[in-house]
Amino acid sequence: MVCSSERSIFKIVCLCSFKEKKIRLNLPDSLPKENATGRVEVYYNNKWGTVCDKAWDGNEAFVVCNELGLVKAIHETKNAKYGQGEGPIWLSKVGCTGGESSLFNCPHPGWGNVGSCTHGNDAGVKCLQTGKKMNVGTHCVQTKTIFFEVLPSQ
Repeated sequence: MVCSSERSIFKIVCLCSFKEKKIRLNLPDSLPKENATGRVEVYYNNKWGTVCDKAWDGNEAFVVCNELGLVKAIHETKNAKYGQGEGPIWLSKVGCTGGESSLFNCPHPGWGNVGSCTHGNDAGVKCLQTGKKMNVGTHCVQTKTIFFEVLPSQ
């Protein structure tokens, strides 16, 4: 909370809180960098990690492409088609319906709860980007903004 005093008017401003959610496509070296194709990676607990392809289908691909500001999903990929990632495997059995605004809004068994998944099971997507600039990186969700003034009684 940030409080400041200007003359006899007190302003109390509750700044909006942001939950930083990141998602990206890790593009294989063999593809042009402007290609909207790659291994899906998510940022959690200060580390980039991959998503397991268990239950991965077109619904998840659609949500990822939409979240990245791309036109649509062409198809999902499995079995590390775009290379095996490194580091943690953060998600598995993601259950999107296709209507979610973010992969982070889709149900899953929990962060890091991936069973027998290995990087050989890394999920990927191929998205159509015609007419849209590829915007891979940070997406913040605004949760609340409250502004109000408290005036002294007269």
